[in-house]
Formats: sequence, structure tokens, C-alpha cells
Amino acid sequence: MKRSRNYVALAIGLCLATGAAVYVYSTIEFRLSSVVTTGEVIRLNAGGHHPQIAFIAKDGRRYERPTGTTQSFEVGEGVLVRYSADDPDGSAMIDSIVDLWRWPLFVVVLSAVFVVTGLRGEPFDNWRAH
Repeated sequence: MKRSRNYVALAIGLCLATGAAVYVYSTIEFRLSSVVTTGEVIRLNAGGHHPQIAFIAKDGRRYERPTGTTQSFEVGEGVLVRYSADDPDGSAMIDSIVDLWRWPLFVVVLSAVFVVTGLRGEPFDNWRAH
């Protein structure tokens, strides 16, 4: 007996997959076109995983930016900073593969879960607590 499909889950999954493809593409583009420089942790905003970083960009200006990271840092610690030359202040982040890829990969996995759920025909009412 062939199972029916859960078309709602499938539609959500396909929409998420489209968004994931765009997100992955923009992340690859950022990785290939961005500039890496050395910066410094100047303060901690909410613990070691939320440092305020300062760095000098290619344009010679000094930028300060709060950031979140999976790593823990201390004030005064040197860090590698990755940023887009077109927008150093808005794009700067600590240069870490995990930090760069965690959200795009999360969306990819989420879309896969919805697509598989839709293809298997699993109803949403299995997700509710009884």
C-alpha cells in the first residue's frame, strides 16, 4: 500500500530548501570575496561568546562591532576578523568556519526534515503532545 504525501510539509520543506540554497550561495560568495584581518576583543557584552571586536579595515578606518560566536574569548585577545570590503562595519565577524556555516547548515537540515516528512506522508498530528 502506497502512503499519501504530506503536501503541507513538502511545500514548507521546498520553500526552506530554496531559502537554504540562496543562503548557502551567499555564504560561499561572502567567504570567497571577504577580507581577513587581525582584530582585538575590546570588551565582553554578555560573556565570552559575545565579544565586542575592534579592527582596522582595508580603508584604514577603525571599526568596532559586537558579535556572537561559538568560541569563548577574553578581553585583549587577538582574533581574526572576516568582513566584506564594501561593508566592514555591517559584515564583520570572527573568522571561524563554524560561525560562518552554522546557520546556513541549520536551514539545510531543517528543510531536509520537512521534505522527508512530506515524502513519507507523516502527519503533523504526531508532533503534538497527547
